[in-house]
Amino acid sequence: MLMKWIIYTIALSTIISSCRSVQELVDKGDYDGAIYLAAEKLHGKKNKKTKHIQGLEEAFAKVNNRDLAYLESLNADLYPERWDKVCDILAEIQRRQDKVSPFLPLISKDGYVGHFDMINIYPSLEEASINASNYHYAYAEQLLKNMTYKRKADATEAYHSLQKIDRYFNHFKNIDALKETAHHYGTTRVLIETSNTAGAFISHDLQEELLAVNIPSLNSFWTDFYTSAQGDLPMDYNVVLDIDQLDVSSERESERIYVETREVVDGFTYVLDRNGNVAKDTLGNDIREDRYVDINVEIVELLREKAAYVKGSLKIIDINKQQLIDEFPIAAESTFKSYASRFFGDERALTSRSRNRLRNEPERFPANEALIWQAAEDVKSAMVDYIQNIRYF
Repeated sequence: MLMKWIIYTIALSTIISSCRSVQELVDKGDYDGAIYLAAEKLHGKKNKKTKHIQGLEEAFAKVNNRDLAYLESLNADLYPERWDKVCDILAEIQRRQDKVSPFLPLISKDGYVGHFDMINIYPSLEEASINASNYHYAYAEQLLKNMTYKRKADATEAYHSLQKIDRYFNHFKNIDALKETAHHYGTTRVLIETSNTAGAFISHDLQEELLAVNIPSLNSFWTDFYTSAQGDLPMDYNVVLDIDQLDVSSERESERIYVETREVVDGFTYVLDRNGNVAKDTLGNDIREDRYVDINVEIVELLREKAAYVKGSLKIIDINKQQLIDEFPIAAESTFKSYASRFFGDERALTSRSRNRLRNEPERFPANEALIWQAAEDVKSAMVDYIQNIRYF
């Protein structure tokens, strides 16, 4: 069914396309559409129709005359910022000519010769490209004059203005140096720091671990992150991971005793007939059946538990305004659990869960620092997630 629908759609599109008229598009003012349709109808055909050549001829003349008239109006009152528009129009004229020129000379099967006035666009396009580039260069240069770190909007606008020159030239004056300057002053710089208001001791190594984030994964073209001051390079924002609670639970050890029961086969019994004799099967063998008994096992389980909890907040501070602009709660817990158990009774009654926990002693309690370190790793991951989702840097 789907294939039938696809075939139907393609067939319908072909019919609609074949019904389109070049002259109809010309009459509607869709000159470029008419040129493309005429070119499609003329492509690869030896017996070219006069109406298609005439349609192409008319569309080509009208659209070029329209664009040339617009260029003349622009030249009459040409503001420097309009050079981009001039370049666009000239490039469009050239693109149109490149579409038609492969067909020339165009002669119909009736002997009609199409006439197309081709214009040498390149001198005008080169001049317009230079003028547009000079405008964007001068505008960027003016924006970057006496540039400071506080004028980021001007720096980014200057960079985007210089980028427009790339449309016209691969190398233009000292554009690369100006781009570097614009990017340097337009970049937002963020310093990530930690703060401990929990009143608990946090080792230097742990503080360093909290800041050991993958900085390149956070950076973007206009934003750089740091975990330490960069000399005289000013920062724009502080991201402060403030730890305000750091707790480690006591070491807890508990014992639990429980019983598991299972029904198992324990030998067999003979099946007796109605006379009390051992029943026989068709081959004369004694008939037996399994005997089931309930078995029990008692498990003594020892559980050791310990946990560390790290809680705080992620504060975003605008350094230039000396203002707290955002704050996110952040917390993580790492837990330790270890089981050991022994049993008394019939081992066959043990479930797989209990069997997997059989050992003489549970694992040793981890040191406080180890648990705190695990929780801190989760806090760091949460911090990175928050930072990656912040959009105002």
